[in-house]
Amino acid sequence: ILGDIIFLFKRFHDEKPPKEVKKILISKIDQMGDVIFSTLLLRYLKDRFPKAEIHYLISEKTKFILENNPWVSKIWLYEPFSIGALLGRGRHKNFLKDFKESWQIGRETLKKLRREKYDVIINARAHPPSINWYLWLMRPRYFCAFNVSIFSFLADYRADYNLQGREDQNTFNLLAPFGVNRSAGPVLEFHNLANSVIFREKVRNLFKIDIEKDNFAVIAPVSFDEEKCWTIDGWREVVKYLLESDFY
Repeated sequence: ILGDIIFLFKRFHDEKPPKEVKKILISKIDQMGDVIFSTLLLRYLKDRFPKAEIHYLISEKTKFILENNPWVSKIWLYEPFSIGALLGRGRHKNFLKDFKESWQIGRETLKKLRREKYDVIINARAHPPSINWYLWLMRPRYFCAFNVSIFSFLADYRADYNLQGREDQNTFNLLAPFGVNRSAGPVLEFHNLANSVIFREKVRNLFKIDIEKDNFAVIAPVSFDEEKCWTIDGWREVVKYLLESDFY
């Protein structure tokens, strides 16, 4: 609340994104499915700023999703201590030691990212813990974040996030200040998964599926948010569709 009061002037000052954009950073320190969803942004940003480099800030476990993507120029790896400390993840066995290591890595990563001098930073994570304060310290010329995220008052543009809405629509809201053309419709960047040798072998060994040739669907029926969980009837419709279609 105090931050909203201090930065109240931003709500009355319509900050415009820079006309010339050379470097963009998308931050999506999240789960695999969330990172895939964020790839919706890539083609639209590249369309709008064809000469711009697009960098990503992600956790190491999702690197393989982006490492072969032609739209991504550089991948930075970082996972804040607060993400690993989330209930149910249990990644920190030695709390104090892990906190110290995370702080040191975060400080070094921040120094490197500051030197990149980003024109635009987009934080595509809506739920806590967001790292808006961390991204703001990178001193971008223009900073976008979701309005429900913690420390969103630091952003130049706060995109609407509807907890009961579709995730692709929420993601597209981050593009509003850039005047992108969305006539082509949403495009998820799945093709790069097929180029990952490690991922391809894992899928082939586990499910006997060749992701370069076979028509298949992946369903992960997990959500921490009750409002995002499908009804039983909804699942029945999906299963019926898959059974009637040419899917593995």
